[in-house]
Amino acid sequence: MENSDVAQVFSEIADILDLTGGNQYKVRAYRQAAQLVDTLPGPVSEYWRRGQLLSLPGIGEGIGTKIVELLETGRCAEHERLARQVPPGVLELLRLEGVGPKTVAA
Repeated sequence: MENSDVAQVFSEIADILDLTGGNQYKVRAYRQAAQLVDTLPGPVSEYWRRGQLLSLPGIGEGIGTKIVELLETGRCAEHERLARQVPPGVLELLRLEGVGPKTVAA
């Protein structure tokens, strides 16, 4: 799984949490994790293999566990659970340039 794929999942988790009135600290944490993973100089899988995942700024136990889940299975149960809470098509709308949670909610 590429860094951009992990970042996309975390961005979608943040967007869904934002849409559904989730904890804003979690929203911010997932957005920051998405940005960090997307801009790493190397594959996030290498940080995991070297045991350095949790040493990355902003990657705690919870988000680290989700990264490992994505790397091992290609899926994230939390993302799938949250995706079921929004109507079909919402995630696709959020992928459009310039469309964010506030636009979709309006």
